[in-house]
Amino acid sequence: MLTAVVVLGCALGFAHGALPALAQSGTTAQISSPTDGDILRGEVRIRGSAAGAAFSSAELSFAYVEDPTGTWFRIAELLTPVEDGELWAWNTTAVSDGEYLLRLKLSNLDGTQQEARVHIQVRNYTEAIVVTPTPEPTSQPPMQVDTPVVIQASPTTAIIVKPMTPTAMPINPVALTRAEILGGFWRGALAVVAAGLLVVVVILRRRT
Repeated sequence: MLTAVVVLGCALGFAHGALPALAQSGTTAQISSPTDGDILRGEVRIRGSAAGAAFSSAELSFAYVEDPTGTWFRIAELLTPVEDGELWAWNTTAVSDGEYLLRLKLSNLDGTQQEARVHIQVRNYTEAIVVTPTPEPTSQPPMQVDTPVVIQASPTTAIIVKPMTPTAMPINPVALTRAEILGGFWRGALAVVAAGLLVVVVILRRRT
């Protein structure tokens, strides 16, 4: 009887101590797609594993990379285990563009938890940010500086522009002087007077 009690106690103790180890070693939390650095657009199929003998539940969530509060937003809750398959279809248009952490958190029957995380970008409306690593400086031989050569600039030749002297226009041969105009006027006037007198004389002769 005593032997049976001892054996039963040992068995219970073994089971109690082995249950946490079994829970942790018999479950898997893994995100196989997307992977670190992936750029996500539209609806994304999240693949991986959330399974094992001690599986209780799992949760997919995301958080802003630069959020100091460490707040996580739930995407979906998994109540059935998934082994190397599709965990969820995530519509990334429901979140703003930016850098995020995607997390799969698995809860075991004994209360322990496991996590898997990937760093991704969501870019539905803006261009992706490509981080280019800065190359490390390499040692180079000192540069040899030759003796500087002074080049004197040649004096600029001054260009003197002489003012243009107006050239007198030739006299118009058809133009009349004032004296000629007055002389013509008086000659015309005398001719008119003479013609008038002649008309008067003719009329008087006819009357006589």
